[in-house]
Amino acid sequence: MKIGNNYDIENKLCGGIFGLLIGDAIGVPYEFKEKDEITYLDIDILPQNLKNKTYPNVKFGTWSDDGAQSLILLSSLLDNNSLDLTDFLNRLIKWLDTGYMSIDNYTFDVGIQTYMYLNTYKKNRKFEIDRSPNEYQNGNGSLMRCLPLALWHTGSNHELIHLAHKQSLVTHPHMRSQVCCALYCLIARNILYGLSPKIAFEKSKREIISIYIKNSYFDALNELENHILSYDMNKCHGGSYVVDSLMSALLCLNEKSYSNIVKMAISFGNDTDTTACIAGGLAGITYGFRNIPNTWVSELRGKEIVYPLLQNLLETKYSNMN
Repeated sequence: MKIGNNYDIENKLCGGIFGLLIGDAIGVPYEFKEKDEITYLDIDILPQNLKNKTYPNVKFGTWSDDGAQSLILLSSLLDNNSLDLTDFLNRLIKWLDTGYMSIDNYTFDVGIQTYMYLNTYKKNRKFEIDRSPNEYQNGNGSLMRCLPLALWHTGSNHELIHLAHKQSLVTHPHMRSQVCCALYCLIARNILYGLSPKIAFEKSKREIISIYIKNSYFDALNELENHILSYDMNKCHGGSYVVDSLMSALLCLNEKSYSNIVKMAISFGNDTDTTACIAGGLAGITYGFRNIPNTWVSELRGKEIVYPLLQNLLETKYSNMN
């Protein structure tokens, strides 16, 4: 698949998808390492001086559950031209059982909460929304995968927020996780429309607050104002808590290139693949596919899975912009 030099939306869309996949893949070998175990200058898709990589049997350049679930969401959206939660869940089960959308059909690094909810669905074969989720079940599992929704959806911001909430329900139903996904999707949309990350963040905050107030989403507004926007950025550490994960990724966007953003995300340590995935997707939209280092693109495994999905996305949603 050739990325046209004068087709900016294609450059941004491909940048977003490849940006999240490459960020994820580069972060995989460093996952769970402490910050002082990671040397910033050595971070690479084929690291030369990394000792004791986290997954000894996983080859460099391999995306994890973050990338696989993102591609699953994109594939489900494209095939159904809607967000069908049953179809999405069935594909997630296929991923868990057979490695669908994973490189080498190998599933690894499955989040505890995601595994729990998917197993409950497998057992009951019926999706039921958890109406009383535990506040401590706010991992980053739905945030890490939601970027394709923002790239696929072309309707109103209200609709995008609703769908971002909805996709979170299958594994992370707490309102805090839903709101993080919605805010992230709005930021991605505003960057896609040409705004800088900083301005996109400020605009997205205003938009989401307005929509929550207008539609009386007061539980969501409470989560946004009292648990997300109030988060102390000095505490960002690339952790798996959904708010820290989002804010850590946004903090990385202060860097001035795709590669520096990904490296900063990984240099936090902890949940390195997810922080780099979340930040890398936004960085890819910001700087475009053509500004991702060529060696990082060439060494990413599984590109044959990605190209047909991107082609489908461009043809079904953006062909009139050609």
